[in-house]
Amino acid sequence: MDYKDLVTISLAVLCAIGGGTVAGGLGVFLGVVVGAGVGATWAYQTDLWAAALAE
Repeated sequence: MDYKDLVTISLAVLCAIGGGTVAGGLGVFLGVVVGAGVGATWAYQTDLWAAALAE
């Protein structure tokens, strides 16, 4: 587990809190899905950029 995993988890929690505030239980679920998706996409892209720079 590295810092990218922690960023992904943090984004999921923050989006879940925001979604819960706006839309209740469904918002929490959707917030987790969106937050985890954004975090995972960011982590994947940074890995690709790091690999490209290492070449």
